[in-house]
Amino acid sequence: MQKPSVLFVDDEPNILSAIHRILNPHRDKWDINFASSGNDALDFMANNVVDVIVTDMAMPEMDGKKLIYRLHELFPDTIPIVLSGHWDIATSLRELGPNVRFLSKPINHDLLVWALKDAVTDARLSPATLLEIAQPRPSVQDPHSQNLNKPDSASWIAVISNAE
Repeated sequence: MQKPSVLFVDDEPNILSAIHRILNPHRDKWDINFASSGNDALDFMANNVVDVIVTDMAMPEMDGKKLIYRLHELFPDTIPIVLSGHWDIATSLRELGPNVRFLSKPINHDLLVWALKDAVTDARLSPATLLEIAQPRPSVQDPHSQNLNKPDSASWIAVISNAE
């Protein structure tokens, strides 16, 4: 299986350079790429599969919001993450909805790595796994599943982790 691909988009070379340094130890796990504009990102994605894209919002020509809208049209399986010092989580939710993840600049290195791991995991869910998740739970009448409808810590953790 091919390494998961992550594409960072930012018009500031210093930001891309810093991200490159932060993620360099993870190059064995991820194929990490960089683009300096929304158009460059779309050109790259026309020839390469990208699992996760991390984009700035304030960029000339095509801002991050327009890029994410184009991603939804052209590459709906790519998971977008906003990494911005100009937006906050409320603006991201209002402008892009709950399906776009948000990180603020400056970013904590561990948080960036964790967010990428989480997004790559979601992007790499196989169709079979998704079908299994979508299957209805056994009914309470099934004697082997009598405890499945009782909330336990595992089910609450799943709900909490998917709420963000």
